[in-house]
Amino acid sequence: MSGATLLPIAIGSKAPPASAALPHAHLQPGVAVSLLPLVVVLVAAVILQRFAVPLAASQLGIGLVLGLLVAGWGALSGRLIVAPPRFVLFCVVLAAVITSLVLAGQTFSLLSLAMFCLLYLPFVLVLPLGAADYRRLLGHFQTLALLVAGSALVQFLVQFVLGASWMFPFDRLLPEPVFIPGFNMVIELGGGIVKATGLWLLEPSHLSQLMAIAIIVESAWFRRPLVLAALATGLLLAFSGTGLVLLAVFLPVLLIRSGRGGWLAGGLVVGAAAIWASADIFPVDYFLARLGEFANPQASASMRFFGPYWAVADVFAGRPDLLLTGVGPGGMADAVWHFDYAVQDSSWLKLVVEYGLIGALPFAVFYGYCLFVGCPDRLLAVALLFQVLFLGGFLLGYHVQFLLLALVVWPRLEQPPVAGAGPMPRDVSLTFADGPA
Repeated sequence: MSGATLLPIAIGSKAPPASAALPHAHLQPGVAVSLLPLVVVLVAAVILQRFAVPLAASQLGIGLVLGLLVAGWGALSGRLIVAPPRFVLFCVVLAAVITSLVLAGQTFSLLSLAMFCLLYLPFVLVLPLGAADYRRLLGHFQTLALLVAGSALVQFLVQFVLGASWMFPFDRLLPEPVFIPGFNMVIELGGGIVKATGLWLLEPSHLSQLMAIAIIVESAWFRRPLVLAALATGLLLAFSGTGLVLLAVFLPVLLIRSGRGGWLAGGLVVGAAAIWASADIFPVDYFLARLGEFANPQASASMRFFGPYWAVADVFAGRPDLLLTGVGPGGMADAVWHFDYAVQDSSWLKLVVEYGLIGALPFAVFYGYCLFVGCPDRLLAVALLFQVLFLGGFLLGYHVQFLLLALVVWPRLEQPPVAGAGPMPRDVSLTFADGPA
């Protein structure tokens, strides 16, 4: 089948698939050639997110370089196909960004603008896949997530045997310039106990969010109890609330859409009782104590969930021109540093503050189109979008954007199954409905 015939199907498929496979359905070993670009990008986003190539005055992420090389190779080789609507929308975004910069007439970071353009250019590409291959892709992602969960368990236990410094062996062996700087990697719980990062990841919160996404995928597609237990262990060892927020929002949706609303009600009752009974026991007491962060304007919870909204009012107060044009790429930190509360550079906030409504609105259309038109799993796409918008400063976070790229932006099903054509083979059984069963 030629690229010309694949393209309109890849970008226009209407119904997203979801798994109705038995929990222990077989996943064929090995990586199919068709999946290789996606798996390499997953490895770049997950395993390589800490590592960098030292430059004169900064570092360039190895995962970013690898992901861009895969995108370039895929486009030139024809494995990845340019989707014309995406390309047109991307050009509109570039025109809007240039317009906002001209109207603002302010100095800006050329490096930040270049990063923005390079990071989102690969979003114009698609990779046509069969339904079975998409399921195998999710299986490869789950394998990476299990690797990280196992690493988190070993990492957390090591501190009780060799000391906390041995939780980060790469930092003991490699020079500082080969790591991405500026992240809160070492965070103490108290009593000298340090949160796990999964060894490969930049922060405990990243571990928490990755495990939550993997639990959502596992619950929708595979339903293997031991895998869910391993992923839940990794999530708990991060001692971060962001992954719990993801699960609190999306697991109920999964249960309701799969006809398991009774499980949800029962789980809420049992969970509430368990929390009440163990409120003074670690780690429940630790998570409950963190609820107090919402009342502290300098704490993490307030910074993530309140600070961005306060900042909108304070940055644009009396400045409608800034609301339209923004302060320019790279200007977010200077715009909020003087506030008497902590502000997370949430993706939506950074987009609006730096590019204004002139740049932000066309980008939102482009981004939403790439995520949802012909998306193979819309619930997963919404979960990843929630992560990007609210749980971190991920507008230029390639490790999160590449995760979206590999799981929901590039893959497009070649053709959905025809109604009445009979069930698919046992190991690739899927249900094409509005969402996962």
